[in-house]
Amino acid sequence: MRIFTRYSSLNTLKLQDCNMEKLGKLKAVFVPGEGTLTAGNSSFLTDGAGALLIMTESRANQLGLKPKAYIRNYAFGGGDVRDPYHEVLFGPAFAIPKLLKIIKRNICGKN
Repeated sequence: MRIFTRYSSLNTLKLQDCNMEKLGKLKAVFVPGEGTLTAGNSSFLTDGAGALLIMTESRANQLGLKPKAYIRNYAFGGGDVRDPYHEVLFGPAFAIPKLLKIIKRNICGKN
């Protein structure tokens, strides 16, 4: 198991009474005893889960499923992970303007 010897002072959420000794005692989740994700090294903003089943409309029809949405276009975006001020979770903030340009719309939905 990888042990980190320092932690960033740039956290967006300051934990009270937190130190390396206490962080080192946190148990891993998902694969207890082997995993490396703990409450101390995970973002407090990403504690949810989701799933998306993607297929062609014809395959959905074959399976007797009714599409709930269609992907018409997409864009990728994200910050530089080496820069602590470009939080990984800012991806949508970078991707949305790119997508609006691709589909020739503005934030209000107008051309």
